[in-house]
Amino acid sequence: MQHQKFKELIEKYLDESAGPEDIQQLSAMLNDPAYVSLLDELVLEQVTDNTFKYELNDAIRNRIDQGIYQKTLAASQISTHTPAVRPVHRIHFLRKWGWAAAAVLLIGTVIAIAVTSNRKSKTSGNEVAVAPIDILPGTNKAVLTVDNKQINLSGDKTGIKVGERIAYNDGEKLSDAGQLLMLTTPNGGQYQLVLPDGTKAWLNAASSISFPSAFKGENRQVKITGEVYLEVTKDRAHPFLVDVAGQGTIEVLGTIFNVNSYGDDGKIKTSLIEGSIRMSAGAFKSKSIVIKPGQRATISVATSGPQSGISVDNDPDINQTIAWKNGLFSFSNADLHTVMRQLERWYDIKVRYEGQPSAFTVEGEMFRNVKLSDVLEFLKESGLKFRMEGKTLIVL
Repeated sequence: MQHQKFKELIEKYLDESAGPEDIQQLSAMLNDPAYVSLLDELVLEQVTDNTFKYELNDAIRNRIDQGIYQKTLAASQISTHTPAVRPVHRIHFLRKWGWAAAAVLLIGTVIAIAVTSNRKSKTSGNEVAVAPIDILPGTNKAVLTVDNKQINLSGDKTGIKVGERIAYNDGEKLSDAGQLLMLTTPNGGQYQLVLPDGTKAWLNAASSISFPSAFKGENRQVKITGEVYLEVTKDRAHPFLVDVAGQGTIEVLGTIFNVNSYGDDGKIKTSLIEGSIRMSAGAFKSKSIVIKPGQRATISVATSGPQSGISVDNDPDINQTIAWKNGLFSFSNADLHTVMRQLERWYDIKVRYEGQPSAFTVEGEMFRNVKLSDVLEFLKESGLKFRMEGKTLIVL
């Protein structure tokens, strides 16, 4: 093995001085498992010794972002023919070690993708490229309603805390606490919240949570719509009650769970990560059930109210359920409509169908911090035909 040469090529790639021959040589090396192992050793060495020397300016950060995205897409081919390989280990590694490790770790995959893409572009001249669509992904965006007064929250902040006063997570004061409060995220928005009792809530796009400025009485009660991830502070003397879109109730003592209650899905899905909860559905409150960690309870609803009792899935993919909270799209055998509903909410677009789109399913994970055009380009390669008219995606 040419250890020193391998390290030199990595250095060239990171400082953007690598030429075509360097990239081809590094790509060839990374087809050898021995060099892949060496790459992992270099990552660990750089992180533990704190020797990563590259400044994380915006240009490099954007480069790494795009590299992570391309790597994830390549590893999770959206196709009806190719099984997905979901890079769970890599993603957890990136979260643990951060950007420095990410930069080194991505070198091999990004180069391999670049080479493959160049070859494909030379042999696929008859394909029609997707026109650039500069619709940006969702951001930290929300509106806080305090006693009927609306406050547009800063997109530069990640969340707020509610106590004797209302402040951003960094301590900057927003408002005096009122009596009734509601945090609402629009399409293309997400936000975090710390409730008066210390309970933490993460809101996905097109979601809301209503709550008092102070919990008084026997129960701590909130109302939610859309999708909310909750880490409830334990207080056995004061159960935590969640009214889910007026269609179901969840009783909690102290636990971590995710609730998805988007109206366009026709279901309320509650996935339990830790602790235990008791769930009841509309007219079926007398038949409530207790959910255990790792289970997901589903209530089928319609405009007239719950249509059935509660069904329980004992083996759901919890990581997929909470992927949105971790900045990911995650699909497993997802149909076209399921994918498009997520794109509508996150990119604040409308989707319209012309005719009957071909049936195919989507597998894999991708980061949510990319432009819509990147996602559509990949869907196009799976056979999806569409066109954009303003902020309307028309599926052909």
